[in-house]
Amino acid sequence: MATPGAIAVYTAGSGIPENQNERPWRGIYHHYDAQPSGLGAHLIQRVKQARGDLQQVVSFLIDSSPRGWSCCFEATNENAEEYLQNSDTTFPVSPQDTSQIAYIYIFDLSARRLDAFLASGKRLGSVSFAEGGVPDIAALDLSPLELSVEQGLPGSYLELEEAKQTLRELSDWSNSEVSLQWVSVEEDSHGGLEITFRAILWEQGSINSIVERSWCLIPQVTRSEPQRIKNFFSALGQLVKEQPEALEPFWMESIDSFRRTQVRSQELFYRILKESAENYLAALAEG
Repeated sequence: MATPGAIAVYTAGSGIPENQNERPWRGIYHHYDAQPSGLGAHLIQRVKQARGDLQQVVSFLIDSSPRGWSCCFEATNENAEEYLQNSDTTFPVSPQDTSQIAYIYIFDLSARRLDAFLASGKRLGSVSFAEGGVPDIAALDLSPLELSVEQGLPGSYLELEEAKQTLRELSDWSNSEVSLQWVSVEEDSHGGLEITFRAILWEQGSINSIVERSWCLIPQVTRSEPQRIKNFFSALGQLVKEQPEALEPFWMESIDSFRRTQVRSQELFYRILKESAENYLAALAEG
């Protein structure tokens, strides 16, 4: 199911509005994955890749693409046509017409800022960019707990074999409904660690389905804090033991605590993961 949104730029005014209709803007439609963890995170990454050139990002995503996007995440100047929305399935978006979208992301070029809103109007958050494109916060949907900053835990660089051993030493998190298997740990092209895990879902003693996911959890810089990594897994293990329903493969795959936060203690990781799992499960229950 699509989660549509809009990518936009302010055309007048100044300041950070608390509602999307308080300043005029123009924008285009984006069909898939417009939630803050999807399109919101991608737009932050786009600005970083453009070394802070917000005008370049706006020119490509909005001015050069009036039809809007199916999904712009992999789009470049060379392949943009593959990802543009069909002209007969796009929708107009404006401050007065947000009926077909769920989220709005509006660039303020002069202030070097990106504001995120619900389509109902309420501002979700804002991120400002330094001249080189470095954002002042890691994501647009950080909770108060995720804004916590804890002192670093430097240690010996976590080698690949040590990471595999760390997973092997974890206690069994399986329960009567889900069996979890750690399949592999591999280095990605940026020096981070990608974990592949398999969740076997049971129903009345028989296998209902098998889900295998790749989890790009550990960035390279975090490998210099092995205790932080151990604290995270201890917190996640504590949570799924106390709340077995949190052993949900798609929620687990979405966890990105090392990039989103400066948290390092097991206690704070646990509280953040608990809040995230409860929100995810509540959203599933609501359909």
